[in-house]
Amino acid sequence: MENEDKTGMTGDKPKSLLFISIDFPPARTSGIYRPVFFTKYLIEAGWDVTLLTASTHLSTFADDSLFDDIHPRLNVIRTSAPMPRRLTGRLYSKYQETTGKTAGDAANPSLKSRFYRILKKTILSPGFRIIDNFILIPDNYIIWSLKNLPTALRVIRKRKITHLLVTSPPHSVQVLGLLLSFFTRVRYVTDFRNSWTDNQPYLYHIRERFEKWLERKTLTRSRAVLNMSPGDVDRLLARMPDLPKDKLFVVTNGYNEGDFSRLKTAGAVDPSGPLRLVCVGSMYAHSGDSTAEALHIVAGKGYSSQHVILDIIGFSDPTFDQLIDSYNVGHLVSNLGFKSHRELMDAYPSYDVLLLLTGGTAYYHPGAMPGKIFEYMRLGKPILHVGIEGTTQQMLSQWGPQVFVPLDNPHGIASAIIDLINRKKTASLLVEPNWDYARAFEWRCLARKVNDVLSAIV
Repeated sequence: MENEDKTGMTGDKPKSLLFISIDFPPARTSGIYRPVFFTKYLIEAGWDVTLLTASTHLSTFADDSLFDDIHPRLNVIRTSAPMPRRLTGRLYSKYQETTGKTAGDAANPSLKSRFYRILKKTILSPGFRIIDNFILIPDNYIIWSLKNLPTALRVIRKRKITHLLVTSPPHSVQVLGLLLSFFTRVRYVTDFRNSWTDNQPYLYHIRERFEKWLERKTLTRSRAVLNMSPGDVDRLLARMPDLPKDKLFVVTNGYNEGDFSRLKTAGAVDPSGPLRLVCVGSMYAHSGDSTAEALHIVAGKGYSSQHVILDIIGFSDPTFDQLIDSYNVGHLVSNLGFKSHRELMDAYPSYDVLLLLTGGTAYYHPGAMPGKIFEYMRLGKPILHVGIEGTTQQMLSQWGPQVFVPLDNPHGIASAIIDLINRKKTASLLVEPNWDYARAFEWRCLARKVNDVLSAIV
């Protein structure tokens, strides 16, 4: 089903852009901010912008407050498509509900439970493996991308589109962009929020070769390639040294200055009460294990919830929750769950220190940058960065009050937390950051870079 909001600009449109992005409000993902703010400020710069997005999304979180920043003249087209991952997810949930019983039940499974086990072993698992590895290439949204090729062609013809900007992941949308660049004279620009084939856990060599061929076709066909960090550019050139360097650009994520207009500026910290840390985003055992152990060390030195509290705002994986229980530090950690963006902004002023975790898996490379660091920098509060050396650590060093501890050093993390507790007691927690550096990551500034890239392609 297709639903088009006809809110485009009138008059002559010398610059007309089709922006393709799966991530868009109300889906709450880290990828929604680039299409929202790039389209907003490109329209202000004189572009006629149409955005093609999905009306169905695998994200389980929705946040209607994110609609507030969408430009009223943005022409939004939402389309649906079959989502195989939703079906497979429901089938596995049904299997887990049926077989996930007590130990006694496992020893004497019911007839229904035995039936589902046989079904999973003989049909579901082999079937899903074939679908995931040989049909959904490069990902679950390939059906949406192919289905919407005619829709995108109509938009290009009807609105006299001159430029095409496609942001991924999911990288299936780049397949759509690639096809559009062959069938039309549109000037194709790719935006890689994450690398495509680097460090992917491919099970089959033929699948890996095909995806790398698709990636190379996309990059060579594109008139310009936007990357999230200098590290991403370096990794691309290491694999494809023949790529022209002059068409690779770095445009990071950023923050929205409007979100901070009603927040109190960071001032003197009240030395009374516990040190309040917050970690925003997803918390997993592979990245949070050293933090859990560090809190255990801190508790062993006589510190309690009267001295330090860690709040998690976002998703907390059960494996991390189990770690907290095993270290007996549940009294120091609270999982506040998902909050809307507006609620998150309202909550920020109550915290003393912002916890940032990087690394933890082989897929998190030194050039990666979590999107939350830009809001963190704009808040002006101390950042406890537990992670790996690389682009993020270097950026925060230029910004100012970063306390960096390697991810694999729980005793160092514990020492840093105790030092921060003592600094709060002596009202010496705040340090003036480099505001000029932080302001360079405001979305309006970043959109100017995108405008410059697009405008140079004639």
